[in-house]
Amino acid sequence: MANRISKQINSPKQASELISDAIEHPAETAEAALGQAKRVAARLENFVTGRPAMALGVAIAAGIALGWWVKRK
Repeated sequence: MANRISKQINSPKQASELISDAIEHPAETAEAALGQAKRVAARLENFVTGRPAMALGVAIAAGIALGWWVKRK
């Protein structure tokens, strides 16, 4: 199940199968998603601690872009 979440969806049939599997096995799906989120968080933490100036620049740029987007709405 965990490997199916990280795979790219290439067809509607494949998407339907993935959704059906998630509905039939919600605990396994949630566990796989949590594991994937933890891996992403660890990679992000490594990036921020390894390149703090770049991480700060990305955060500032994202904040400015989000501010402009919200202001236009």
